[in-house]
Amino acid sequence: MSVKSFLAVIVVFVTGLGVGYFIFSNADGAGEPGAIAENRSTTLALETGMNEAAVRQIVEAYIVENPTVILQSLDDYQRNGFLGDMETRAQPFVAHLEKLDGASIVGPSNPEVKIIEFFDYQCPHCKANYTVLRRLLDEDPTLALMPKHLPILGDGSASDMSLLGARAAEAARLQGKFAAFHEGLMAREAPLTRAVVLAVAEAIGLDMKLFNQAVASDAVAAAVEESRAIAKDIGIMQAGTPGYIIGGKVMIGAGSDAYERLKELVETARRASR
Repeated sequence: MSVKSFLAVIVVFVTGLGVGYFIFSNADGAGEPGAIAENRSTTLALETGMNEAAVRQIVEAYIVENPTVILQSLDDYQRNGFLGDMETRAQPFVAHLEKLDGASIVGPSNPEVKIIEFFDYQCPHCKANYTVLRRLLDEDPTLALMPKHLPILGDGSASDMSLLGARAAEAARLQGKFAAFHEGLMAREAPLTRAVVLAVAEAIGLDMKLFNQAVASDAVAAAVEESRAIAKDIGIMQAGTPGYIIGGKVMIGAGSDAYERLKELVETARRASR
């Protein structure tokens, strides 16, 4: 086998199997992805004339020596794979999601750039990343956060705190105090309780009779469900919270580099709007 052929095997294997295996395998590497890996290595063995064990050994050694190839493959897959698909699916909804009239918003009422965030008040990653979002808002007075409800960490029952938090925030919005309520709940550590939700509502001065009526209303339930349905159509529900849309571009999750990733999307959206 020539060096050129060998390198071709490595590139095909890493960019093909590497991404699929690392993205979709279970924590223990078992299940269907393992079968995919076996099929891929078998195919490569047949294509190159090498036995399957030799192909797998060579590829594993290459990955150990060149771990950045996997990281680059993951980045490429995220951008050109599922994120690209979500961005395509998000396009019909962007204008609606960015509509300012009566919207839930944290920041200026007429922002230059809008950060759409699908979140759950019970999501620890959403709460952890809120400090990053707050930093961006504090640094840039032309930027606004537009939270969209995606209560997925509950069972839909009467004791579902994700759902209660979402409906309570909608009820606060109806009294013109969404931002204060949102800040109050995001500052509380999960898990939420009904007592915490009511305490935040009282602390920001809501009319509690109107608040409780709104929380139980069909209109508020429908607003939360609409947000969840949009997230499902885009694919953010399946990917998990937090999920962001900025200038039509999608970002999923938080992490140590969340500030840099979000800021880059903000600046890209700003340039595109000028």
